[in-house]
Amino acid sequence: MRAELQLIFSSLAFFWLLILTFLFWKQYSHYRKLTKGVSSGDFKKVLEQHLENLGLVSQKVQELVKRCDSFDLQLPAFIQKFGLVRFNPYKEVGGDQSFSLAFLDKDGNGIVVSALHSRESTRIYAKPVVRAKEAKYQFSEEEKEAIEVAVKSKG
Repeated sequence: MRAELQLIFSSLAFFWLLILTFLFWKQYSHYRKLTKGVSSGDFKKVLEQHLENLGLVSQKVQELVKRCDSFDLQLPAFIQKFGLVRFNPYKEVGGDQSFSLAFLDKDGNGIVVSALHSRESTRIYAKPVVRAKEAKYQFSEEEKEAIEVAVKSKG
């Protein structure tokens, strides 16, 4: 009975030692990866360099945050919505080669460009849009439709 207990305890101690050895080598290999190329006296310098790099990264992140904030302020002025309508202005000739294209910002300001295509020529017109309404020049039905498509688009 005593020999059997010794065998059981010896087996348990062996497996426990095996597990501890595995865990030690796992930690040791992790430590070696962290200190790769560093001699014993340079570890403090490596840590100081990492802290310095961390400070530089933090500074760059702050700069990026400032740039993003400035973009947020400018964003309403960027063109965000588009509307395209193709049409045939001359019912007796051709297909839908002409178009009206509206470019609008968040508030509905921008331009509408129309191109009237015929066999002989193409005429291009640009008109300002203020709050999705005509500002100075009267809009055609196709231009109004392009603006309406742009206003309804998600941008």
